[in-house]
Amino acid sequence: MNIIAAEPGVTTRLPHAVQVRAHLRASCSYGEFVEFLDDLTRSGRLTAVDRFSLMSVTPGRQTLDLWVTRYVLKQTGAKR
Repeated sequence: MNIIAAEPGVTTRLPHAVQVRAHLRASCSYGEFVEFLDDLTRSGRLTAVDRFSLMSVTPGRQTLDLWVTRYVLKQTGAKR
């Protein structure tokens, strides 16, 4: 996967979490895209794929537009 552009999105502060959004544009094969999604699921982080599109450029290569949101939970103090 070759990243063409990465644009930060809106960061939203919630009572118990922070949402960090991003828009990525990449050149990849379909297999590389599937591997990327697999890596996201195995990362142990809360990441949502909000939307994506794959457009064929050449045989075996696509341009990927991907919008993702990462959820970062705020740490709370231990209750006694």
